[in-house]
Amino acid sequence: MSNFILQSTHKKNLSISTKKVYKSSDTEKYVYELKDNRYIETVFIKRRDGGTVCVSTQVGCSVGCIFCESGRNGFVRNLTPSEIVQQVILIRQKVNRIVFMGMGEPLFNYDNLIAAIHILRDRNGLNFPTDGITVSTVGPVNQLKNCAKNI
Repeated sequence: MSNFILQSTHKKNLSISTKKVYKSSDTEKYVYELKDNRYIETVFIKRRDGGTVCVSTQVGCSVGCIFCESGRNGFVRNLTPSEIVQQVILIRQKVNRIVFMGMGEPLFNYDNLIAAIHILRDRNGLNFPTDGITVSTVGPVNQLKNCAKNI
């Protein structure tokens, strides 16, 4: 499995910026500000061999799971493929697993999720391995069935 650490990012190309980072011994929670002054969170979980990054796909969420804070204020908007990918790039740590289980229901932002996964996996780009990517969902079944065909 390949790993990557992005060494430099040109700020003029970014549409999100890091506002705060909360650190504990094995996790880092990043609060990112979007161009429209909305906020999302991304969590990096340290492991011996690198780390797992939990990526958001939406601002807010419409599902309203009782155990989750994401939907407390309801759904605001979908993230773009660029905003999704930038969460991984801005971590600046050795990432070897990506889990789409941050804010929002990933499959309710299906097209942008798939586009982001294709960017992450592109051999001329980050070349992230498919087996290092997990989509965690509460499951719109039709979109779940489409995932297998499009990833």
